[in-house]
Amino acid sequence: MGRLAYAFYDRIGAAAQQYRTDVSKLLGYVMAHELGHILLAEGSHSPTGIMSARWGHFKLDLVAETFLRFTKEQAESIRKSVGDMNANPK
Repeated sequence: MGRLAYAFYDRIGAAAQQYRTDVSKLLGYVMAHELGHILLAEGSHSPTGIMSARWGHFKLDLVAETFLRFTKEQAESIRKSVGDMNANPK
């Protein structure tokens, strides 16, 4: 079963302008977050890191400093998921 993810550039651009951060960095983080939803299990939001459900001023400051990451567990799950896809191509 497939999954979809969306990133709306106009919203990302507006948030980047509002929080005075680089739009290309923010776009990259949003894309990574959305790919996380595709590669991780349901309910993949977390209280910290790139998979946080809400990105307020504090999170966008971390984007500017390039500090948002997947948690260790999320990174391991993604590596396993991608490894499984490579081992069993459809």
